[in-house]
This record gives sequence, C-alpha cells and structure tokens, in this order.
Amino acid sequence: MAHSQFDIFLQEATYLDQTSEHVLDRDRLYGLYTSWCFINQQPLSPEDSFWAAMRDRISPDRSGLHMKGPAATDYIMASYPGWSEQDQPQGHQGRREPRAAAPVHAAFPCLEKPSTPGPSPRWE
Repeated sequence: MAHSQFDIFLQEATYLDQTSEHVLDRDRLYGLYTSWCFINQQPLSPEDSFWAAMRDRISPDRSGLHMKGPAATDYIMASYPGWSEQDQPQGHQGRREPRAAAPVHAAFPCLEKPSTPGPSPRWE
C-alpha cells in the first residue's frame, strides 16, 4: 500500500507519547511540515489541504505529539528567536549557529525525550 506524503511526514518527523501533557500546536505542526518538505525536497501542500489530511490521521487536540528528526532540527533552527546572520562570526554566515546557548526544551516542550525508548508509532 502506498503511503501519502502526509503519512511519511508523520512517520519521519513526529512521535507520539501520550504520557506527556504537551501539545504540538497548529503553527508548530505546520511549521514542522514545511521544514520536512524543504529537507526532503517535497512539494509543500497548502495549509488547508494539510489540515484536511491531518484530520484523518491525528487526534484533534494533538496531545502527546512531539517533533523528531532532521525536520525538527531545521524548524527550531529557522524559528529560534536568538538567531541572526549579523551575530555570527565571519565565515559562518548562513550556518544557523546560536549566539548564546539556551535550553531548547524550554522554548519547545514538544521536543522532550520519550519517557520510554521504542519504535515510532505507526501512523495509519
């Protein structure tokens, strides 16, 4: 059975931990999707198409849904408020490096490590 782009995105860029109280909100989930598309050179679907597809795949409250993988890294690097081209050392412009270390989980609690290691959930 062929999997849609949305199924592959959920499998590669998210995991489910229902013991967590954190929620991956709409903006962050769609932002994660745009990063996933960019990294994987996939066409970006319009936001309304994305949410129509998600309606059939994830719970409406998105509780327990977390980011993972390269798309999560790209999303955080692209949206972290402390990043700036002019603050980087010469020769490092264009490489997203932080100007000061800060705990990522404070800004993105949806990235907490799973409480128990295991395989990613199967999204069907």
